[in-house]
Amino acid sequence: MSATKQLSFSGRSSIIEMIESAEDCSRKPVRTPAPGKAFQQPEMSLIENAMFQVNPEIDDHEWRKQFFGDMPHYLSRYFAERYNKIFKQKGRSAANLYLLKTVGEKINPRLKKVLDQYRRQFKFRNSYVHNNDLSREKLLAEMDKSEIKKLSQQFADFFAGKLEPLIESEKPNHKDYANVIVAVFESLQDECRSFGYTPPYNRNDGLHQSEAECGILRLVCQRAWENKLNKKRMAMREHLAIAVGQVQKAASPYCSRDCMHEWKNQKQRNRDFIKGMSIFDEDSGEEIALYDMFYKSTANPAIRRCELMVRMAGYQSIATAMGCDGLFLTLTSPSKYHNTRKKGGFVDQWLGNSPKEAQRYLCRVWARIRAQLKREELPVFGMRVAEPHHDGTPHGHLLMFMQPEHVDRIREIFIGYAIDEEITELFPKVYRKPIVGPLDYRPRCDVKMMDPSKGTATGYIAKYISKNIDGYGMDGELDGETGRDQREMAAHVTAWASRWRIRQFQPIGGAPVTTYRELRRYANNDKNAFKSFVATLNSKQQHNLFNELFPDQNPTFMGPQLDFHGPRLNYEAMSSLQRWEVITDKYKPELKTNAAAASDAMKAADKGDFAGYVMAQGGPFVSCKDLLIRNDYNVAEMGNEYGELISKIQGFQVVGDDAVKTRTRNWKIQPKSQALLDSEASTSSTAGAEVLNGPAGSSRSSVNNCTPSKSDRLNTGIKALLKRRGIHLDDHLVNVMGQGAQIRVDKNHIVKLRPGYYVDSQYHPPEVIDVTPEEPNIWDGWNSPDCEMKSTHDFVPGWEDWDWG
Repeated sequence: MSATKQLSFSGRSSIIEMIESAEDCSRKPVRTPAPGKAFQQPEMSLIENAMFQVNPEIDDHEWRKQFFGDMPHYLSRYFAERYNKIFKQKGRSAANLYLLKTVGEKINPRLKKVLDQYRRQFKFRNSYVHNNDLSREKLLAEMDKSEIKKLSQQFADFFAGKLEPLIESEKPNHKDYANVIVAVFESLQDECRSFGYTPPYNRNDGLHQSEAECGILRLVCQRAWENKLNKKRMAMREHLAIAVGQVQKAASPYCSRDCMHEWKNQKQRNRDFIKGMSIFDEDSGEEIALYDMFYKSTANPAIRRCELMVRMAGYQSIATAMGCDGLFLTLTSPSKYHNTRKKGGFVDQWLGNSPKEAQRYLCRVWARIRAQLKREELPVFGMRVAEPHHDGTPHGHLLMFMQPEHVDRIREIFIGYAIDEEITELFPKVYRKPIVGPLDYRPRCDVKMMDPSKGTATGYIAKYISKNIDGYGMDGELDGETGRDQREMAAHVTAWASRWRIRQFQPIGGAPVTTYRELRRYANNDKNAFKSFVATLNSKQQHNLFNELFPDQNPTFMGPQLDFHGPRLNYEAMSSLQRWEVITDKYKPELKTNAAAASDAMKAADKGDFAGYVMAQGGPFVSCKDLLIRNDYNVAEMGNEYGELISKIQGFQVVGDDAVKTRTRNWKIQPKSQALLDSEASTSSTAGAEVLNGPAGSSRSSVNNCTPSKSDRLNTGIKALLKRRGIHLDDHLVNVMGQGAQIRVDKNHIVKLRPGYYVDSQYHPPEVIDVTPEEPNIWDGWNSPDCEMKSTHDFVPGWEDWDWG
């Protein structure tokens, strides 16, 4: 290599530039040997090559290998960059001391604890480095999509090849086919475990023939293996990032930058997919954009947050009515599950656990507490929230209501089980040596009695719900764990929960929310059926119906007049659209049942009264077997490609009555048809229009209120009002506008619909009015500018001055 070439190479500012320069990195570094001497050119990876360019001493090169032998490439890049920077600024001795003290003594032992958990998994061999004579094995965490796909096919082929020989070897040992297929599947399960993966139907006894057949189909399926490998890859990648200190307050709180980047990219891909798909009713031929339906479900962070708040407010109302006291409890895992201190520095006793394993510990403790409460007949109800510490280790908050006489005993049980494991670390210490003294349980758990003078239970838990979903209502607030903007950290928390598959919110006691949603769906279907019926009536029939619904408004009514508060309706003065609105708004859905409580539950659910729904179901302490209304499922045999039974909810059933079907339409997801695309293009002439804030009113749920068709009279009236202003919106935007939403037409133009109203018996029709622009305050989980991710190749700021001790 020429001197000019050497200068240009060593002058590169970072390892990334050196690696991305294929022309330079593909060649082995060449040194001019001393006169009369020769040395063999060393083999090296790209990272080693980059450090070799800065410090070409052969002895140092051989010594450095011990620090980067097992470290994945995407993690070693940072430490190699730091080595080169220190070498240039402080010299060879300081750079080598950095590798010895930081990487050798602090990073590598932690890395080994994690890598040992994945040793059994296959590695991938390919031309990972540019040196043709060096073939490095990739870890699962380093593989890309194409390599995952190739490896998954190899696994599927391996198990398919094992199948026939195993069947032949098991036939002499068993008399019938069922025992043979179960024995074969158990052997394949053992093979799967030997590779470090959990097999389907992971148990060795009590397996049925059908389970064995379905499990075999999964083990020989490439797509099933690809899903399994992708999940394991993401967990392993984040686990290794935790080991080297990339997940902490000083670097990236809650989750790594790599995790955040992948999560946002996946959300964007999901969003693009949804925008291109529609749902199609095979019976009626109706087609609706999937995007519209998606944002009316609990997949929308705003709707999810609102529903959780409504449920918590319902529990609060019940507790107040029953005279219950509230406890706000915090449960934390022992220090061995934590990896990094909040003030900086690694936790020495960390065992290499992942956040998922720490969550399993918390669930075990809560299961023991719950079992003890049941044995002593101490019923509770409330909400449990799981959220991360700055290093990704989860902890739990529990808001529980109970009878006042049970408070002391429940508090005692909670503390007892919370400190049972590793209790010695809670005793006082002097110079790290335990001494005799009082035990301090506060590092492991916390118990607070809720004070009504300081706020309601909903107020206690509101911020935990908001900061774990979208950070709504927390503008300008700083996260207590990290000191950063709360709304930005909400995105990190959501990515953390997605990566580790941790359920963030779990109700304690009460009636199931799925039944609550199905009752709301039934009421919605009932209202829609009545609206369709009214639309088919002629003018005279509508007038007669109006007189029946509003007897005190009928001027020909012969009898005592009812006491009426408010302006009297003038039927003749209203338009046909206004009459339709007045009549349909009067309708109240009914549930045909002999159980009055079931009808009350439906009415409460329709109004968003979660407390009324729970009490109608049997109260907050009701057990599953005593529920008045239960979910009704349709079980389909051979429901998927693996031949498994698939249960799909189809409605609800009141005890003693026939099942009520709420899923009355057969929707299927398909790409948008050309007709729908043309319709969207013609009705959405205002480019960039968006919903600023959702409709006000009761809580939202998974009830999908279908977007009204073009012939819908209500939307037609709104479109006519918009047309006068020169505004053209699609059906979805018109629909949500009719429910009270504000619509941003362009950068500085926001409009909303003012409903019709009466003043002094004078009816004022609906009107489109302008709204003063203001920035949206709901992060939708996808495109918040506060959470914009930069390239994952950027090095982590703040590590340079962070104490690794």
